[in-house]
Amino acid sequence: MNAPIIINHVQHSAEWHAHRASHYNASDAPAMLGLSPHMTRAALVERYARGVPEEIDAATQARFDRGHEYEATARPWAEEIIGEELYPVTIAQVIDGLKLSASLDGLTLAGDIAWEHKTLNLSIREALWSGDLAEHHKAQMEQQLMVSGAEKCLFMASNGEKETALSEWYESDPAMRSRIIAGWKQFARDVANYTPTTTTPAPVATPIQALPALLVEIEGRVVSTNLDRFKTAAKALIGAIKTDLSTDQDFADAEATVKFCKDAEGRLETVKAQALSQTATIDEVFRVMDALKEELRAKRLVLEKAVKIRKDEVRAELITSAMEDLLQHTRILEAEMGNHWLNVPARQTLGEAIKGRKSVSSCRDALAVKVGEMRAELSSQAARLTRNRAALCIDGRDWYSLFPDFTAVGLRGDEEFDAIAELRIRKHLEAETEAARLKAEAKARAEADAKARAEAATAAKASEEADAKARAEAEHQAACAEIGRLEHAAQAAPAPAPTATPTTSAEQPPAMPSAFEYIEWHPAIEAFLASREFGNDASFVRATLKEFAAFVLGFKR
Repeated sequence: MNAPIIINHVQHSAEWHAHRASHYNASDAPAMLGLSPHMTRAALVERYARGVPEEIDAATQARFDRGHEYEATARPWAEEIIGEELYPVTIAQVIDGLKLSASLDGLTLAGDIAWEHKTLNLSIREALWSGDLAEHHKAQMEQQLMVSGAEKCLFMASNGEKETALSEWYESDPAMRSRIIAGWKQFARDVANYTPTTTTPAPVATPIQALPALLVEIEGRVVSTNLDRFKTAAKALIGAIKTDLSTDQDFADAEATVKFCKDAEGRLETVKAQALSQTATIDEVFRVMDALKEELRAKRLVLEKAVKIRKDEVRAELITSAMEDLLQHTRILEAEMGNHWLNVPARQTLGEAIKGRKSVSSCRDALAVKVGEMRAELSSQAARLTRNRAALCIDGRDWYSLFPDFTAVGLRGDEEFDAIAELRIRKHLEAETEAARLKAEAKARAEADAKARAEAATAAKASEEADAKARAEAEHQAACAEIGRLEHAAQAAPAPAPTATPTTSAEQPPAMPSAFEYIEWHPAIEAFLASREFGNDASFVRATLKEFAAFVLGFKR
């Protein structure tokens, strides 16, 4: 926001008009929002687009002059309420890219309090008594506060008499301020896209040529009547009635024609009743009158239905056009964001904007204001979503996965969103830390268990090997003892008597194996067992091999 600039041009001077033409003025804010009871939004768009200053007629100028007199008279009363001096001033400032201006009836030297004066009338008196000031006054004061930087504004209405003067305080309304900024942005687009058209006054129903007065005189028979001339005129009128409606002029004509047809039906019924009171037997006259009345009634009903249907169609077309404008704006914003995060505006919202509007032009104005507000809100949403999405990328890490509800939460304000993000990230990091701790503990336990099992297996294996070694040693000792015993027994036995037949050295019996030779069998047995996988049968195989060794030893003897 730039610093406000005080404008010192004389009111209604060429410089003053040039300044107003190049700025969006607080006094025009109500019309821009479609709130002004004095000017339509379409007329304001045309005035800005054409660059022609507003023409002030003598009566309006007299009303302005009178208002300035009341304003000057009421200034001391306002200073009494505020407790400070006030000075009139025109201020300009660029806000959100908009060149805004405001002419204040009064501003304190500190610039914190503004004053707005209006000529007291019945509607303002009732509004101040009820505490419900009209929105077009609020819109003007809101722009005055926005441009001047004042905190509040004293609204006063008087007609030159202090006893009847009324006042109330107005403080800034953020919602109204947003509406004004959005409204001026849309207004700028409408002025840029303005196509000059012929200025037309408000539609007035085209005068309908009256039917001739129907006369029927009856005395047992029709004495005189202009029924034929009436019939010709009525049929010509019925045939000329237009049922294809599109403009405000068409609707105004149609509604007037409906009223005319209904009146004509009533007149026919009246004349018929008058004729009927004279006689009860004039059938032809009555049949013609009934037929004409029925034609008028049929055309009236068709026209009434056409008016309603076409009004609904025109309103639907206007809403569809406004909706397409919003959808196009949404598509542009989403293309810039690279995501489809924006909520598509509801068509019903546009329908509510024109609820109760009678004319096509008033519907257009209301929709233009609403579209501007909704476009601004969409742009604001896109800006918040873009900013908050970027805020989720911290130190090279993207935390977007923590926001499955980003389309909703991402619309929060900066501080609120940052607080939510900080909370979720902190909880996630705490969960990650806890998960890492639990994983490390589980790994440590697994490693400890594996180590314990390995140590147990090693100990068991060592124990088993020690046992096997001890058993082998014991068996080896036992075998050695047995060999020693056998050798001792063999030495003690008497030598056999020699035979008469001599023998060769090849026929001599094998020599008895020494203890050393027998002992050498045990390592061979153990080596053999180690080279095979006997499992639980190893002990059985070892014992069998030992028995085999003993058998061989005995056999060799």
